[in-house]
Amino acid sequence: MKNETISTEVFGSNPVIKVLDFLITFQSFDYHLTEIAKNSGVGYSTLQAFWPKLEKDNVVIKTRRVGKSDLYKLNTNNPAVKQLIKLDWNLIKGSKEELGWLLLSEESLKKVWDNPHDKKAWNKYL
Repeated sequence: MKNETISTEVFGSNPVIKVLDFLITFQSFDYHLTEIAKNSGVGYSTLQAFWPKLEKDNVVIKTRRVGKSDLYKLNTNNPAVKQLIKLDWNLIKGSKEELGWLLLSEESLKKVWDNPHDKKAWNKYL
């Protein structure tokens, strides 16, 4: 699927998961609701349907107001959010280990690149 992350691959691509995935990935920044909807691939009206619950549960916090718009970010002080971030990292680490054979060191890659017919060099990765 296009733009699928490990989180959406594991938990499905429902709108709440997509928004949380976006906010976890870019947790250092704050965004307008329209930007959150656009960047997470969720319709604005869909986001408005569940956003108040995320605010009420302190999953997200309002950081500031720019003009007539409020900006929000992930509340990284919330213990539940901390666990979500930890889970996200563990999923990423797990997928990295699963695909570890693709993560060749520069030196190994150079050996294989320089000697494309050297079966010994390739056997390590096949």
